[in-house]
Amino acid sequence: MKTSCRKGLAKCQVQLLESLNLMKVCISESYAALENMSPLVRGAAKGEELEEKLNCLVDSRIALEESVSNLSKAIG
Repeated sequence: MKTSCRKGLAKCQVQLLESLNLMKVCISESYAALENMSPLVRGAAKGEELEEKLNCLVDSRIALEESVSNLSKAIG
């Protein structure tokens, strides 16, 4: 029983780490995109790019929540 628990916990830890890494990449890319926008084009030309980055953040947040939930279940 302990071995299967450890394997499940290890899998959850890997998923959590992957989710955190994805979130880190998305945040970095989003910040860079915001930094590169001039004040005049923030609402227009770069809108699609920003929306894509924000969607990435939402997806990574969902993945992170799932990983945390799985980790909590594995810990019991």
